[in-house]
Amino acid sequence: MSNHRLDPMEPSYTSSTLIPKIRPSTTPDLPDYVKYVCHKALALSAPGAENAHWDFDFVASPHTRQSSFFRVAGRPMADHFLAFYNAAIIAYGQTGSGKTHTMLGNLPSDKAPRSWAHSTSPGIHLPADCCRQQRGIKPQTPANTGATEYLVKASMLQIYQEVVTDLLNPRQVKLQIRESMDSGVMVVNLSEVVVHSAAEALQLLRHGTSNRAVAETASNPVSSRSHCILTLYMEAKDKMDTGVVRIRRSRLQLVDLAGSERTPRGADYGSARQKETNAINKSLSTLCLVIARLSDRNRNQGPVPYRDSKLTFLLQDCLGGNAKTLIIANLNPSPTCATETNITLGFALRAKRVRNRAVINEDHQGDAVILQGEVQRLRQELSIFRTLHAKDGPPQGIEELSAWRDQTAARVSQLHQALQVNGELEEKLVAKEAEYSRLRMEHAALEEQCEAQRCEMSALEATVEQCEDELHELRTRPTLAQLQ
Repeated sequence: MSNHRLDPMEPSYTSSTLIPKIRPSTTPDLPDYVKYVCHKALALSAPGAENAHWDFDFVASPHTRQSSFFRVAGRPMADHFLAFYNAAIIAYGQTGSGKTHTMLGNLPSDKAPRSWAHSTSPGIHLPADCCRQQRGIKPQTPANTGATEYLVKASMLQIYQEVVTDLLNPRQVKLQIRESMDSGVMVVNLSEVVVHSAAEALQLLRHGTSNRAVAETASNPVSSRSHCILTLYMEAKDKMDTGVVRIRRSRLQLVDLAGSERTPRGADYGSARQKETNAINKSLSTLCLVIARLSDRNRNQGPVPYRDSKLTFLLQDCLGGNAKTLIIANLNPSPTCATETNITLGFALRAKRVRNRAVINEDHQGDAVILQGEVQRLRQELSIFRTLHAKDGPPQGIEELSAWRDQTAARVSQLHQALQVNGELEEKLVAKEAEYSRLRMEHAALEEQCEAQRCEMSALEATVEQCEDELHELRTRPTLAQLQ
């Protein structure tokens, strides 16, 4: 996957999507610092100060159902992925703000393998969608000589104290990250497992999650102490009548970041737990610095320090590169978390200003193979000719020489005709490519319009569901007369 970056002022660049998600309060006896206003706004209510309103494309309230949230947040990214764009969903927030629950929900156990269908978290449903896409796909173009071949793979890793570990094969530790012109950023020896069904994808997700580093903190009894990246890969091959094979690839990264937390007073800075916290905060600080550099339109702050941490190195395409990115800002509404909430919102708003340029990852193979076959055939003919020439010797006599000359002239004439036909075909190919490029741009513009309408419809549906839940809660709440 290419990770090249162009001029961010080009109109083909798009901003990241930002969705704040407010979890239920952990201090119900205190007034909330973060207040849900509507599906497009929230407010911060500092004591003795006027409420500050923040507007967004969508805001998930504490009562938002996972199904509604997935429809608004996860489904568009799945659609991008299935259309062969790179995509990423990144959950950011302090410890205990609900990042892992947002990405995984209630992960089904081994005893309930079919219960994935009742969950609506991106980490569960997106692999299932990809597996369904892999089966029974029909050809999409008349030139396709056979059914499209789909391949879906998955990998899962964690970054724990700057050490990359394969969660699907925990014995693979201290994995190295490499970058090349052809493959982009990759993790050497990382397991990539082919999945054929939703059950297989869920089993991999469950297995990888069980190997993740977790520990109890003041804010969360099962706090994730590592950054986790679940990556889905999709490849589709179409063989055309011309012998050319069209290959389309895409990658979807689901990123559950470790939560930031403040170091308490009197902490033992040499303890293992404090080293964990320091490593988490350092990598998140580097992520914030990368976002700050990318969001600066003037780019006067120096180079972007992608390589300063393993996390930002792996997320280069998601941050200013070839991907469509969604940032989920997980918020704890408790006033005790006000400082971390402000930091999270500041990070998210800067991240929204980062411009990505996502393109369909498409390649064509076969032209070179066909030409190599033709070269091999001509070499064989030349070898046969040389053998016969060596055996019979050069042409003798005027008549034989004249016949040989006529044959040579005929071959030259055939070659000239072939070159002329080839030139005409090349001109037609250039015209077809220009027409295809124009149609693809029109298609992309229509897709953007449809996506905006789908997002608006999903947001309205989620708002209706929230209103229904709140209305039901009000109806079931005891009245004043009943309390007396």
